[in-house]
Amino acid sequence: VDAPNHVGVGGGVDSYEIAAFSGPVKVFDVSSYPFGRSVPAQVFQGRVEAGDIVLVFTGYIPPQTDEAIPEVRTLTHEAAEFLATLPVRAYGTDAFGVETNSDLKMPWIHHSLLSQGIPVYEQLLNLDRLLGKERVFFV
Repeated sequence: VDAPNHVGVGGGVDSYEIAAFSGPVKVFDVSSYPFGRSVPAQVFQGRVEAGDIVLVFTGYIPPQTDEAIPEVRTLTHEAAEFLATLPVRAYGTDAFGVETNSDLKMPWIHHSLLSQGIPVYEQLLNLDRLLGKERVFFV
């Protein structure tokens, strides 16, 4: 989990409300989207409510060599802002990170979410096992 000070917008992990670490989950399969900042707000509109924890299964596969750069599927600016302004309780992904490699100097998704006190979870395992399940609770 990333703390707000990860991008200079606040305190550490202890600055989150304890409620940010558990709650109802909505899991989305975005593995068919192209690599890069490609997941639009429409994926979540009408399907996510304030207080939900949003997890995205991207189908992330780690690079096979140490020199290879990880490729990720991630949110558009509009999707990150949509989730941040609801606000969701937390956001997580199975990917290496929530930013594309070209965004590392300007981490828009981190800033959108962390500045609103929304924890960001990265490198989650087994999200594919949650696809299609209803009434999932995250702790």
